[in-house]
Amino acid sequence: MDNQISETFINPEYGDSELSIMYEFYKHGTLCDMTILAEEERFYTHKLVLAICCRYFRNQIIENPDLNEFDISIDDETFEKILKFFYKGSVQLDMDSVQRLILAAKLLQLNVLFDICCKFLANHLSADNIFDIKTFAETNSLYDLVDKVNKYNEDELPQELFKEENSLSIQEEENENISQTSKDNISDSLEEVVSPPKTNKIMVVGGENEPIASYVDFYDPDTKSWLETKYMNLKRTDFGVIKLQNYVIVIGGKRARKALNEVVGVHLDTMEASALLPMETNRKHLCVSSILDQDRNIILYAIGGHDDTHFVNSVEKCHPVTRTWSNVSPMTANRGCFAVAVIDKKIFAIGGKNDGEILNSVEVYSVKDDTWTVCSPMNQARCYAGVAVIGNNIYVIGGSDDEGPVLSVERYDVKNDLWMMLDSSNFPEDLKYASAGNFGENIIVVGGRLAFSYDPQNNTWDELASLRSSRQRPLIINVSMAGKKVVKNLSGIVFPDED
Repeated sequence: MDNQISETFINPEYGDSELSIMYEFYKHGTLCDMTILAEEERFYTHKLVLAICCRYFRNQIIENPDLNEFDISIDDETFEKILKFFYKGSVQLDMDSVQRLILAAKLLQLNVLFDICCKFLANHLSADNIFDIKTFAETNSLYDLVDKVNKYNEDELPQELFKEENSLSIQEEENENISQTSKDNISDSLEEVVSPPKTNKIMVVGGENEPIASYVDFYDPDTKSWLETKYMNLKRTDFGVIKLQNYVIVIGGKRARKALNEVVGVHLDTMEASALLPMETNRKHLCVSSILDQDRNIILYAIGGHDDTHFVNSVEKCHPVTRTWSNVSPMTANRGCFAVAVIDKKIFAIGGKNDGEILNSVEVYSVKDDTWTVCSPMNQARCYAGVAVIGNNIYVIGGSDDEGPVLSVERYDVKNDLWMMLDSSNFPEDLKYASAGNFGENIIVVGGRLAFSYDPQNNTWDELASLRSSRQRPLIINVSMAGKKVVKNLSGIVFPDED
């Protein structure tokens, strides 16, 4: 027998099957030896996969062999996409998430993913998004992408359009610092009851990412157009917001991943920001509501959210007479990223998240009794949903769950404590991560750059003019106040009379 004979055989299926098994291990938490904390979520994964796929993690693990838990400055949804890229070698890109992926890939030194994402943006430049992408590229020193934007601009867009749209980046330098105007100073300027001018607009505030989170857009249903863009320059995301007369009150949120207790009033004419009384608890992913008490005072409620450690069930209110925040009865469940609706001076907390679990639970707060009561749950668990109230019905629209965007609508009959899933066969497929707000008998729904008017009676969706900037999970406010008086006061800021 010739002992010198030798051949190498290759398993043609090697690699794909092994990676598939590893991904199943990851999905089910099998043999995981590393926990990554990304924002509020814990991801259980494998050191070997992290070290092979990512130079950043490789260095961390080699330098600290006993490391088994790591906190990363990346939001949970983005990091989940990155982990799937590690295990499956593929990534689903869309215009709402690609900018966050680029920044995360840059942080983690994932050159392949970084190049894929930048190429995706460059390949999808258009007149609708070029200004947002140019701002993003310049802000983050993405010089190759800046060059591609400039070339596209020279080849495809008239210069006048660029100059006109660029002028809408509104007063960023002028609003560099928040003036620390005292609460009393604002209060003194708004003591009298006034009659506001007739307005009839929808206001869209915030979104998941800076600088978009500081933009304020106004939609006029009469002209079916977006009228103006203003810039708050507050450098925060995931805040609660409410409009009180000519101010936007921005409550909590996060800056540099840290939850805030700050409360800021932004004047919509001057965009000047003034510090108001801070909350007792730092909160991001919270909800905000207001109710007039029997003395015609506005009581402002900050509900739930995340305090940088966990989702909370605590609730605090700000009373305009005592000028203090104080705790009221907590919710029955910890929750953040949820929705609220108000009917008959009762606050409904709907869905949301709690430590990785998407909730379908609903509870209602009685201001009179200072109690929370559990209601019937929704048919579909969802967080980040849009919500609107018409009559005694609450409509919950869109949102997301463990699988991604939820493209459905359900209605809650408050009197009968009954949820009904509505026909959503014509729900716009591209309307993802949307928010909602009332406008008469219709509901305005905004997600990305898309905006729709939803008629729940006839189950029709009418597409409106596109927003100037793409917004994921913005906040929508109906600012129609024609013929109403306003009353004082929340630290001197006024609110429409509910009569």
